[in-house]
Amino acid sequence: MRMPRIVRRAIVSWPEHGSIIRLFLLTLLAPPALIGCEPAPPPLEVPERPSDQRWSLQLHAHGSMSEGNASWELHSEQADLNSVDVLWWSDHDWFISEYQVIDRFGFEGDVGEPMEASAPHLSGAWQAALVRSASQNADDCAVSLDDRHMEGEHSARVSLESDKRNARCVVRVRGEGRRSHRAAASEPRYELNIFPEPGAWEETHLRVEFQLSAHPPQPTGSSALGGTAPRSRYYIQYVYPPEAIALPLEYVPGKAGARIIHRRPLELTDGAWNPVTIDLLDDIGDGFPWLADPSDNAVFSPVMGVFGRGEPATALFDDYRISSKYRHQDLFDRAKGMAERLEERVEVSEFVGVEVSLCGPHLNVFLPSGADGYDYQLLNYETAPKDCWGDVVSRVHARGGLISLNHPFGIDRTTTGETKPKKSAEKASGRYYHNLGELRAAGFYDADLLEVGYVARGGLALSGHLELWDTLFLKDGRMMTGVGVSDHHDDTLWADIRNNFVTWAHAPSADRADIVDALRAGRASFGPVTFTGSMEMTVGGFPMGSAVLTDRDEATLSMTLSGGPEGSEAIVVERSGDEEKRTRIALNGGPAQTINHTVDTRRDVLVRVEVWKSPSAPVSEDMGRDIGEAVIFGNPVAFYRAVPEGGLPRGRAGAALGPLAVTGSEGTSLESAVWEDGTLALAGRGHTLALPDTDRLGRFSVSGLNASAKVQLQASEGAHWRIVEDTLTIWDLSGPFSLTVTP
Repeated sequence: MRMPRIVRRAIVSWPEHGSIIRLFLLTLLAPPALIGCEPAPPPLEVPERPSDQRWSLQLHAHGSMSEGNASWELHSEQADLNSVDVLWWSDHDWFISEYQVIDRFGFEGDVGEPMEASAPHLSGAWQAALVRSASQNADDCAVSLDDRHMEGEHSARVSLESDKRNARCVVRVRGEGRRSHRAAASEPRYELNIFPEPGAWEETHLRVEFQLSAHPPQPTGSSALGGTAPRSRYYIQYVYPPEAIALPLEYVPGKAGARIIHRRPLELTDGAWNPVTIDLLDDIGDGFPWLADPSDNAVFSPVMGVFGRGEPATALFDDYRISSKYRHQDLFDRAKGMAERLEERVEVSEFVGVEVSLCGPHLNVFLPSGADGYDYQLLNYETAPKDCWGDVVSRVHARGGLISLNHPFGIDRTTTGETKPKKSAEKASGRYYHNLGELRAAGFYDADLLEVGYVARGGLALSGHLELWDTLFLKDGRMMTGVGVSDHHDDTLWADIRNNFVTWAHAPSADRADIVDALRAGRASFGPVTFTGSMEMTVGGFPMGSAVLTDRDEATLSMTLSGGPEGSEAIVVERSGDEEKRTRIALNGGPAQTINHTVDTRRDVLVRVEVWKSPSAPVSEDMGRDIGEAVIFGNPVAFYRAVPEGGLPRGRAGAALGPLAVTGSEGTSLESAVWEDGTLALAGRGHTLALPDTDRLGRFSVSGLNASAKVQLQASEGAHWRIVEDTLTIWDLSGPFSLTVTP
C-alpha cells in the first residue's frame, strides 16, 4: 500500500505576468519550507475515467453454507436466467465458522421437550428437541424413551404398527436456530448408534434420511432419471434391511417440489447396538455423480425412524454426534473456490461475502478486493460477545469495505396489513418507532447501506422502509445507500418470490472495487428482478446519491425511464424537515420517457423518484400497506445550504456555488466549501483505497471556469491538476487538501 508523505505545496496558474512577478508571488504563497522551489508542471493529460454502465446485483442471497435448501448452483442459474451480473454471497458467519453449532445429542428428553445437546464454545446445554413428524398417524406410531442406551440414561424408541402401505413413524433432532444443520463442504461425519429390535422387517424397514440442497435441471447420464434431472431437492436415505431398497435412485414428483433420492444400504445386526458412521460428502459424490460440485449442498438434520406396514417394528437410536473436517477460515476458503468454479459455468460474477449475524444486528460485508476478502480473523468466534459488531465494522471500514444494515424491522416476511388488517397502521407505526429508537441508540451500526427494497419484511411494507430511509437522511444525517435484495434462502424461483428485489449500480465495470465505489456513492436504483427497464436520473446535473452544497434557488430533476410498464406512475418525492411534497407524473409505458421537474433548493431538501404500477392512493398512511406494485426506486440527491456536520462524504460530495460546479467526486470528501468575493475555497480529504493491483486516490472536477482562471492547490505530494476548456480536474489526491479557484 502506498502511503503518501504529506508535503505542503502551492501550485499556481494564471495569465502570464513576467517571471519576476511570478517568482515573487510564489514566494509569498508557498510555505517556508518551499520558498524558492518552483513546483513541477502538471501532467499534460487528464486520466480518462471510463463511463458508467448499469450492472444488476443481488447483494443478499444464501446458498448451501446457510440453513436453507438452496444451493449456490441453483441461485447462480437463477441469476444467469434473470440477467443479474453480480451475485454477492452472504452466507451466515455462524454457519461457516460452526460457532455454537450442536455437535452431540443425548436422547434424554421426551418428544417436544428440551433435551440435552452439546455445542463447542458453549457451556451448558443448548436448546434442542426430539420432534415427531406431524404428518403421521399417532395411533400407528409410538415414540418414547427407553432405558437401553449407549450413553446417558436413555435412548429414543420408535415403534410402528400399521396396515397402511406408506405408514411411517419418524423423529428428527432439531437444534435451536437450525444449529444442527451443516454444509457438505465442511465434510461432515455423522455417528449414530442404532438398535433394531428383532422382529418383522419383511414389509417394514428402518431409515436414516438426510435432506440436501435443491439443484437446477441438468443432464445426468442416468437411465433411471431419463437422462436428465429436473429442478429438484436431493435426498440420501440409509436403509435397513438392504433388501428393502427397490430403487437405488428415484425421481419422485410432488406438489411441494420434486425429489431425487439416492438409497444406500445399512448393514446392521438385530438385537444389538450397531455403531454407524456416515461420511456424507463421499456418499453424495457417489450417489449423484452428475453434480459438478457435490460439496455444494446444505445438510439438514436427519430424519430417523421406521417405515412400511405389517407386524410391529421397533428401533432404538442413541449417542448422535456430528464432526466437521473444515470450519472457520478453511471453510470460507472453500466457499471462494466454489465461487470460482461457478464463474466458469455461468455469465455471472460470483463474489463471496458474509452475513455477520452473531453480534446482534445482521450486517452484510462488502470488500473491494477478492484477494484481501473477508476472513474470519475479523472476529474471534471462539469468544464472540453479542456486542462485537463495532469491532467487525471498524475492521471492514479500515479495508475500504462497506457494511449493510439488513432487514431493519426484523426477519419475518409479512406485513401488519396481512396479520393485523384492522389495526395495521397502528401496529406498523409501533414497530417502526420502536426499531427506529433501537437503531438510533446503536448509531445505526455505522452502516453504509440500508436494505430498503422489501415488499414485506418485519411487519412493514415497502412504504415503511422508504420512510425509514428518508428519516435517516434528513433527521439523522445518515447518508446510507438504499439497496433492494431478496435474502433468498430456498429453492423458489427468483421471479416467483415476494421479496424479489435486486439493485442496479452505475459503475465503470462489474469489478468488486468499482461496484463498492458505486454503492458507497449511492449511484444505484433498486426494484423487482422482473423489471427489465432502467432509470437514469440527475438533479441539477448531479447523479443519484449526490450530497450537494448549493447557494442556488432551484435545480432541475431529469429522469428517463425505459421499459416502464403500462399504467405506471412516477412520484417525485421532495422532503425538507417534516414537510413532504409528492408530485405524481403519469408515464406512457413506452420504450423511453423523460420527465423534468423543478426542485426548490432554497432550504435543505432531499429529492428522489419512485415508480409504481397502478398506484391506488396518493400517499399510504399505513406503513403496513403499499400504494401499488413496485417498479423501480432511485437513490436520492440531497441539497444543503451549509455543509452538514461531518462534511459531504466521499464519492457523494458536490457543490453548486456561484457560477461553478464541483462534480465527479471519487474518493474525495469535502469538509468546507465557500463562494465569496468571486473565489471558491474548498477543503477536504482524498481517501486512499489500497488494493493488491492498484491504489485508487481522490479525484474531482470544478467546471464553469474561463481561460484566465486562477488556481491554488495545497495537497500531498503526487497530486495533479489540469484545466481543459472550462473544467479543472484534480486527481491522485491522498490526505487533506485545500483549493481556491477564481474563475
